[in-house]
Amino acid sequence: MNTKSNFNYDKDMLYAEFKQASEKDAKNKTNKYGNRIKFFKDHVALKKTNPEVYDGLDINFDNLLIAWQAPDPRDYFYKKVFGMSFAEKQASDRREIDAEVAEDRKKASRKKETLEEVQLA
Repeated sequence: MNTKSNFNYDKDMLYAEFKQASEKDAKNKTNKYGNRIKFFKDHVALKKTNPEVYDGLDINFDNLLIAWQAPDPRDYFYKKVFGMSFAEKQASDRREIDAEVAEDRKKASRKKETLEEVQLA
């Protein structure tokens, strides 16, 4: 007998559940992602048995589970999006900012020199 659920998740409900799992994880010093991993495992299983409860939502719980099972989920996400770890991305951003600041200083210096030349003439 196939029973269809009348219940549907929405993104706010999922955010609230994930927040609760995160808060529980924050209290746990030995397994700091355990509750979030369980959250994703539960949703992977539920989506397989009752996909209709996720109608209107496009969430890949399988990929999120893989990410949260990684040693450092933040690095996993950064490597997926930027092709580098969080620390590498921070260093890259810092280099870009430093290069922009140096270029701005050069422009300001050239502008000042030009202004001084005009004033001397």
